[in-house]
Amino acid sequence: SLDGLKAVLVVGPVPEDPTFSPYANSMMDLITGEFTANGVTVHKFYSPGVDWQEIKAAAQGAHFLIYYGHGLTWTSGPSPVVGGIRVDSGPVSPDMIRNELQLASDAIVMVGACYAAGTGLGEYKKTDIGIAEAQRRAVQYAGPFLDAGATGYYGCSYGWNSTFLNYVRFLCDGQSLGDAFKSFGDFNPNTATYSTHPTRPEMALWVDKDCEPTCVYNQAFIGPADQTLEDLFGR
Repeated sequence: SLDGLKAVLVVGPVPEDPTFSPYANSMMDLITGEFTANGVTVHKFYSPGVDWQEIKAAAQGAHFLIYYGHGLTWTSGPSPVVGGIRVDSGPVSPDMIRNELQLASDAIVMVGACYAAGTGLGEYKKTDIGIAEAQRRAVQYAGPFLDAGATGYYGCSYGWNSTFLNYVRFLCDGQSLGDAFKSFGDFNPNTATYSTHPTRPEMALWVDKDCEPTCVYNQAFIGPADQTLEDLFGR
């Protein structure tokens, strides 16, 4: 039982693709079912009408934060500054997350957006950004959430799959954070790169990719790989 824990689920606006929101909403509804079956209280914010102030209020002390939507870049070039989320009230910068979000200690964050695990939309199946750049982007995307209290980060470069639903199921079943990452069907031990966070050596930095043939860096995990929800939250 995870009674007493809280999750905040956010689907941001993607107006150029009218099919995205219904799909993302359906995935979040399934994730809600997994959480509520385990006693977690869920707060959902689905576009349109998603407001950062309301998310901040709901996320105070939250143990899980999951986002599907647009990833953001703040500079151009092959190594852009990345991070943040887009909601209907406007873009949420990394500094806004770092300074305004107050998650529970050891919270788990999942971000399904371009750049969250490496590859961006304009590079998809066109440009191999390389593992070093993918790792840099994942670290940069996770950074503000870690500063806001999180200890586990999962990034997925695209929201069109059941990645986070499966991670939640695996974690609720008692798997460690690292095993949950490895248990998803798209994970390939032959293409994954295992490293440690450059400034938080106690945390793993794992990035997986698909090559078809251009490599797409689409899954990332940062955090204590051997820890479970019981270890983090005592239940």
